Amino acid sequence: MSSNFGSSQSEWVRLSKSLNKGENAYIEERMVKIEKCLEDNGINLKVGSVPHIAVLGSGGGERAMLGLLGCLDQMGQDNLLDSVLYLCGVSGSTWCMSILYEDPDWSSNLLSLKPKLIKRLTETPTDLSKIIGWLTEAIKHENYSLTDIWAATVTYACVKGIDRSQLSGQKQRDATNPYPIYAVVDKGLKQDGQTAACWFELSPHEAGYSHVGAFIDTSAFGCQFEAGVLKQKLTRGTSCTCKVCVAVLLQIGKKTRERYYR
Repeated sequence: MSSNFGSSQSEWVRLSKSLNKGENAYIEERMVKIEKCLEDNGINLKVGSVPHIAVLGSGGGERAMLGLLGCLDQMGQDNLLDSVLYLCGVSGSTWCMSILYEDPDWSSNLLSLKPKLIKRLTETPTDLSKIIGWLTEAIKHENYSLTDIWAATVTYACVKGIDRSQLSGQKQRDATNPYPIYAVVDKGLKQDGQTAACWFELSPHEAGYSHVGAFIDTSAFGCQFEAGVLKQKLTRGTSCTCKVCVAVLLQIGKKTRERYYR
């Protein structure tokens, strides 16, 4: 565990319902690609009137993962992928997203990438030594939980691998792909006067709650905060990796909420 250190609230925490600067810059760059894609499909729009198109993946485990992959593949064949601004998922569909975003140019390479993905998902054997090695490392850290066991067994069995890269590392990429948002329903925090649970969001730039306008930098996700100030940074945070599944988001989202609002 690293030593305690303080940080200004503005450096790690953002209280606003507007988009962050990084996402805005990504959108601006992506809209150029979207406008060209629509023109190539016979849709000519005036400057500033290009729609914000999102593809939303559902939950449903392995079925949701394969369903989203099939939809994106068909969109690629129909020359429609470049018209998408956001790609959002929850639960099983985030498994598909995490696999795709391992490739920084996946939306341009999907035709050649698809056979490799199919082979990976259907022919890759389960490597017990990798599972044991990963859990042996994970158990050394204070945020070790059943989430790690779930990721190393159920998720690994479905996606045939565990991506240990950091989601925050994707913020440096260009706008080749739709902007990814990984989401989960947080039933522990409900909007005032409403019975519906709230969405918790993870993107390359920020993690937080859009309905209250409270976000932290994704690179600090899983760290300890007090009154909006970063107090303790973990040497390894489960939340900072791309092994995105609903169990990970549920656990870490709850911890982040408790630390931020206490």
